[in-house]
Amino acid sequence: KQALTPHLSHFIPLLSLARTLILNACTYLRHALKNSPNILILNALFALFLLVGTGGKTLAQQPSNTLSLSGQVIDIEGNALVGVTVFIESLNKETPESAYSTSNEQGYYNFLKLSAGNYKLKAFKENYLSHESKLLIEQENQVHNIQLLPLEDMLAPIEIKGEKISSGAGRAKLDPIQDMSIFAGKAGAMIIPEKSGANLGNDNARQIFASIPGLNIWESDCAGLQLGVGGRGLSPNRSSNFNTRQNGYDMSADALGYPESYYSPPMQGIERVELVRGAAALQYGTQFGGLLHFVMKKGADKPLSVNTQHTIGTYNYYNTFNSIGGTSPNQKWNYYAFYQFRRGDCWRCNSSFNSQTAFFYLGRKLGEWGNLSAEWTHMRYQSQQAGGLTDQLFAQDPRQSIRDRNWFQVKWNLAAIRLDVRINELTKLNNRLFGLYATKDALGFLGVISRPDPLTERDLIKDRFLNFGNESRLMRQYYLFGQRSTALLGARYYQGYSTKQQGLGDADSIANFKFVESGLLSGSEYDFPSRNIAAFAENLIYINDKWSITPGLRFEHIATASDGYYRIIVKDLAGNIIDERTIEEEKERSRSLVLLGWGTSYRPKSGTEIYANLSQNFRGVNFNDLRVRNANFRVDSLLTDERGFTFDLGARGDFSEGIINYDAGFFLIHYNDRLGTLLLTDPETGGTYRYRTNVSRSRSLGFECYADIDLIKALSTIDNPHGLTLSANIGFTNAIYIAPEQSAIDRNQVENVPPLILRSGLNYNYNKWSVYWKFGYTSQHYSDATNALSSPTAIAGVIPSYWVMDAGAAFQNKGLSVKLSVDNITNQMYYTRRAVAFPGPGIISAEGISAFLTLGYTW
Repeated sequence: KQALTPHLSHFIPLLSLARTLILNACTYLRHALKNSPNILILNALFALFLLVGTGGKTLAQQPSNTLSLSGQVIDIEGNALVGVTVFIESLNKETPESAYSTSNEQGYYNFLKLSAGNYKLKAFKENYLSHESKLLIEQENQVHNIQLLPLEDMLAPIEIKGEKISSGAGRAKLDPIQDMSIFAGKAGAMIIPEKSGANLGNDNARQIFASIPGLNIWESDCAGLQLGVGGRGLSPNRSSNFNTRQNGYDMSADALGYPESYYSPPMQGIERVELVRGAAALQYGTQFGGLLHFVMKKGADKPLSVNTQHTIGTYNYYNTFNSIGGTSPNQKWNYYAFYQFRRGDCWRCNSSFNSQTAFFYLGRKLGEWGNLSAEWTHMRYQSQQAGGLTDQLFAQDPRQSIRDRNWFQVKWNLAAIRLDVRINELTKLNNRLFGLYATKDALGFLGVISRPDPLTERDLIKDRFLNFGNESRLMRQYYLFGQRSTALLGARYYQGYSTKQQGLGDADSIANFKFVESGLLSGSEYDFPSRNIAAFAENLIYINDKWSITPGLRFEHIATASDGYYRIIVKDLAGNIIDERTIEEEKERSRSLVLLGWGTSYRPKSGTEIYANLSQNFRGVNFNDLRVRNANFRVDSLLTDERGFTFDLGARGDFSEGIINYDAGFFLIHYNDRLGTLLLTDPETGGTYRYRTNVSRSRSLGFECYADIDLIKALSTIDNPHGLTLSANIGFTNAIYIAPEQSAIDRNQVENVPPLILRSGLNYNYNKWSVYWKFGYTSQHYSDATNALSSPTAIAGVIPSYWVMDAGAAFQNKGLSVKLSVDNITNQMYYTRRAVAFPGPGIISAEGISAFLTLGYTW
């Protein structure tokens, strides 16, 4: 019987179906022909099939304990598994001796003397995922085959594997699958701030992101209050060309209408930073830059852990960071909270600031099936802005300031609830509900920097942002071609409501963010509602154990609107109003689009990966492009959305068991209807201004390379307590406009794109001591599409090439840490941007030499 059962089991379902169909046919004919002479023959056939189907007994005679359940247990390749424990849960209490069966050498199990009913069947074997299924056994013996999947292959991709981190740069590779995201075949990296050797006491971005090649970093303040990073032909302005997220949800002002980040998480509270280039648009949104994701720390694995860090520095700088966190004894609760306060006067005059940031996280483990967490972030800062300089003023003294009435204020509130559900061993669901309420106030004189401050009423711009969203992700792992593959499906709903007011503030010099006007404002007042519905899918498919492909797509529906007014006021030379008009505007715009992408990864051997990716990109016109009153800046009223694609081809890996790590690749970004700025002359006044419009197409082509080497391990074959790591990266970018219809800019360089960026670092470690040195060079580039060398207002012109060096040392003994750093140790005089409005207009000087000392303790 045992020998025949495996072969007959394949036919039992078919025989059962045939029997059922014949019985139904006989029943119908018996009723239809009950008065026919042939009824005797039909009754005989009906009885025969009843006997055949029940082993010679009618249904009414079927005993209650004569049914059986059997089958075969196999692995993913179809091989029989021996010694698998198969268990019927409901029998354990009634007849425990018959509740278990163990698969034999052919992989077969068998349960006898079962009654009709519902059963829960489970199968267990070491190093394999457990199997569970619900069965209904009615009037027939049942066959149920079981396939067990290897445990190690299925669980590893869901977790962070702990890639080797460069001791000199704090850089690591992103796993192909990490925290409900697919990063396979994409150009990206992970930064561990605490391992980067950077000065975290003042959030120095050029040090934190020093391991990412090709990034152009704006340096606009002395404490990293606003992060400005860009690259590959994209503006660094408040990182607006990246989709910026914190713990998986948006943190920018308005993801659709105003994707600028006035809030930057304190690096002392960040576990890691994930940066993925343009191919991340399919999963995270339509920006050309890609993803910039800050993952916050969580509580330690003990009930209570406290950390305190205090930093003092030049120019009255002070920073205190204090955190508390832990995990409950039953491992069900995890909590983490920090508070940071910073203040300082900065290197330039009229540039003082104070800042406060608080963060709270609470997570609850919901048994084996899920986790629920909630978090809240509050940040507020106020800064006095020194304003810009002309080229002549910068050459005289970069530290000077001719504006003492300019102020900036930001308040940010982020909240999120996250639910993670483990549906089964192969399927996970993640849901994120998030919201933002924030304000941004800018006060000061926005006139050209070549004109003295008239000491009259100041310009005041007040923005309010209120938005919320929900994003769900379903990740399913399955086997195809004998390999583990992963499918990711997602859906997103986002609704924003922003307001912008522009009018007159008082004529004082203090920070008073109140309008002095009654009734209509002299500038403008607008409401900007927006709505976004998106769905996306990516599928990581392994063709074999070396080669994978990742196709994907994203559907976007975007609806934006504006409703408000702006005023035109014309005055004569004496300041009298000779013309005054109020123009009301109401616009609505909806568009739907589909973005496609494809990636591939090939690993010819362990430690080596060749990857490629092609992805479409889209960037919508934001409301700040449409209406701002600024004498230095004018906007085309017919702006259209930007479209294009990004292509990456590269290789990454390591040599000699991680002694050398590298990541090198080529990229291409093609941009249609690119938004840019032209330097034009006003025919009425003769003055120059910047004009924002869809300039033309652009093409960015480049090469980026990162490498680090552990020099001690490379030169020594024995264990050595000393560590010396050399890291370097280089980015070449050729970004030009393709505008034959506009000869003035055709083949010009794209603004804010240095052709060459070079960074290197050296890190030495010995026991409790570490010392670092960092160097960076950025070549000359332009601030507008016309490639103007200079302008009277200083808002357009070249950004001269510059280089800067930083150094520092640290000592750590158990919970005590001491860090000393000196930034810009050679006191280079340089600048990274020419601002059109705040914090300018004009040239914004970068910080000169400064020193910081940090004392910390953890217990």
